[in-house]
Amino acid sequence: MKKILVEPPRFSEHFGLNVKSEDLEFLDIYANQDIQLFLDPYGISAMGTNWSRKCELHITGFFQYLIDSIKVGDKKAIKTLLNALHEVDEVALGYSSGKPSGRGIGGIQAKEIQSAFESSQAAQSGDIKDIADCALMIPGINRDKISDITSNILKKPLIEFTQQQCKKHGIPLNRVPVNNTFDYETLTFTSFYAELPIINGLPKILLPITSVRRDPQLSKDKYCIFRSN
Repeated sequence: MKKILVEPPRFSEHFGLNVKSEDLEFLDIYANQDIQLFLDPYGISAMGTNWSRKCELHITGFFQYLIDSIKVGDKKAIKTLLNALHEVDEVALGYSSGKPSGRGIGGIQAKEIQSAFESSQAAQSGDIKDIADCALMIPGINRDKISDITSNILKKPLIEFTQQQCKKHGIPLNRVPVNNTFDYETLTFTSFYAELPIINGLPKILLPITSVRRDPQLSKDKYCIFRSN
């Protein structure tokens, strides 16, 4: 007997949006589990909007501060930057098959990543020009981890994008705490309250449809746009 695969409910279905997933500006994530896609910093840059340029400032600010700290051997700054990169369950990306379970940067992984950066000649020499290069030039920095790191760095502008999309489609928002949000102007991580959509008690952060990939093979010359059927 042929097994019938049932598509998990989407964000748009949960909120009763009268629009097809492919017509939305944001990725129509699953309502109750992760979707196997990855955030691509090059996909964001390619948008060429004021919002995407703000995202680039966040990424550049974080990355440059990290590299500068590595060059001068500021272990305290390196540890502070990397230890703040906790799981971003709200974006619901990754390999988890059940509810979002946070396969991002944990304490042990943060130490491993710190060691990888500190021992990398490419990081020391400045051969690495942007954060996606890390996946190609630093052993131990997997490409899917670049997606996790990017989600962390861009949490604040992604929240702004989510709020804009929710207001556009009449999706209700609730005030929730947001932790470890990077501020590119002060080069610090802050916590605050923000208005976000909630599904089964869990806040959600939306991503532009052009910013995600089917696989984590990051390249500035090739990225794909995901459209759900």
